[in-house]
Amino acid sequence: MSVLAFGLFLSGCKNTPKTDEELENELSIEDIVDADLSGEQRSQEQLMRDTVRVDGVLYTYEIHRVSSDELPQVRGDYSHNAIFFDNTASLRVMRGETVIYSKTFTKNSFSNFIEPDMMKNSILEGLVFDHVIDGGIQFAAAVGYPQDEEMFVPLRIKVMTDGQVKIDKDPLTDTASDADLDTENKELKEKANLEDAGV
Repeated sequence: MSVLAFGLFLSGCKNTPKTDEELENELSIEDIVDADLSGEQRSQEQLMRDTVRVDGVLYTYEIHRVSSDELPQVRGDYSHNAIFFDNTASLRVMRGETVIYSKTFTKNSFSNFIEPDMMKNSILEGLVFDHVIDGGIQFAAAVGYPQDEEMFVPLRIKVMTDGQVKIDKDPLTDTASDADLDTENKELKEKANLEDAGV
């Protein structure tokens, strides 16, 4: 999945439009869809920190995405000469100085929602803030094939203010038909092309 597809997908998760700064953070992930790639490929390191209010109380979240030397590497679908490093994404949520949730995610953290073949050939693309929910904060993540922007699993991580966490697959993959997904992917690509052109 390309950086633009991932960024645009995540921007679509949120109930309200994201700011240019938020989109810039999401789109800072390295684009690794070039079929001519060869050798070792790593995603750029990503560090985000921001504050949100839940029921009037201020919370701080930190997200750190980095490629890992310890996780198994994946070969590309279109360029078998390219080897892609998988990523870890660390999430920490704080209320004042109190840490209410802290975890480092890998794609294995979402194995209950991903088919075995995809688990073997995919990487954790990234993790970002999505929106505030009733009693907590929702984050969005995606696991996908490094060179296929149409093959990914969107996931939700809901961190409640009491520290409880719920992880599930985003309903997008369950409710959208193949035709809807084809149309949506085409629209995402067209939007990405317009953004690249500065329109």
